[in-house]
Amino acid sequence: MAIDNFAFSPATLKVKVGQKVSWTNKQQGVAHTVTADGGTFDHPMPSGATFSFAFAKAGTFAYHCTIHPSCTGRSWCRSDLGRDQGSETATLSSG
Repeated sequence: MAIDNFAFSPATLKVKVGQKVSWTNKQQGVAHTVTADGGTFDHPMPSGATFSFAFAKAGTFAYHCTIHPSCTGRSWCRSDLGRDQGSETATLSSG
């Protein structure tokens, strides 16, 4: 997954319960956050920062950047996805 032009892409990410999602801010000079709408996580993302989170239960989890409110994303976490699914990486970049 990437953040480019202040948007998460793809807008929805499918992950397996327990799967780790990692975000890395590669956008030089622009700070972001990865903040769960429900408050589960809120991580500042200065340039070069990395944050990982494993979704422990099934559900839909929305997140956003508190600095750029139009920058939003969602993880759809299911227990019935295949075992071959590994970690997903989200990258913040300037394009």
